[in-house]
Amino acid sequence: MSGIAFLFCCDYFDKTQPDSDYAEEYDYLKKRAVATYLFSLEDFQKDNTLRIAPSGGMTTLIYRGWMITAEQYGVLYDALFDKGFRLINAPEQYRQCHHLPAWYGLLADNTAESVWTDGVPDEQEVLKLLKIFGNKPIIVKDYVKSRKHEWNDACFIPGAADIEKALQIVKNFVSRQEDDLVGGVVLREYLPLQMLGKHEKSLMPIAKEVRIFCYRHRPFAYIQYWSGEKCSSISEFQGLIQLCSRLDSNFYTIDIAQQETGEWAIIEVGDGQVSGLQDCNAELFYGELLKVIEQE
Repeated sequence: MSGIAFLFCCDYFDKTQPDSDYAEEYDYLKKRAVATYLFSLEDFQKDNTLRIAPSGGMTTLIYRGWMITAEQYGVLYDALFDKGFRLINAPEQYRQCHHLPAWYGLLADNTAESVWTDGVPDEQEVLKLLKIFGNKPIIVKDYVKSRKHEWNDACFIPGAADIEKALQIVKNFVSRQEDDLVGGVVLREYLPLQMLGKHEKSLMPIAKEVRIFCYRHRPFAYIQYWSGEKCSSISEFQGLIQLCSRLDSNFYTIDIAQQETGEWAIIEVGDGQVSGLQDCNAELFYGELLKVIEQE
């Protein structure tokens, strides 16, 4: 495919092979004769080492790999540009979809009420934010991730007015995130959603949720979040997808869930380069992605 290529993280022990979690994606693109590149994320994060042969001309590059910080993404963007590659999203575009405070203002009317801190908050700052929610249930996360698989210990607060419990859960979250905490602490109202059940280990509630991938504002993959299967009914949430065209991004994801009222809400926005396929078949996903790219 002329003018576009894909960049994957390599295996830690064998730099000629893709990371095992991305092998299916990599192998499918190789089968389709799409240009693919590998790089060592570990080497890059250690000292900005980037061993990639220069492109013969400016090539648009889509990264498919593990999450990196907005700062690391900026360094990677510049290093690749010097070798003749332009990542599909510029650094500020990556940050907008990667950090909740950057996209929240654009979509606030269609997502859970959220407040956040700049950096790790002290107890008084947390108390001030808790008051905003009265006694509503809330969840704790940072600008990028929650600890949802530690649902009852470091994520979910049943009532914001239960100060002792709320402070403990925030404290647990911060301490367990350690150096991985991004930006600050985010408190989000917990929306009553249509549930499919509970996770067998963490007891985290599993909601009726869909992940949608968009390429240049064109949705091409509708994935049922917890099964990876293709979502068959998509007409009822097309309005939310249109709202997300406000995002300044060329490749992004929208996670939406159906509320108990039947209405759909935006749960999360992400950069498409670091969003998982949720067990979606790589052939199905890339078959649709390559179609929309070819239509450019």
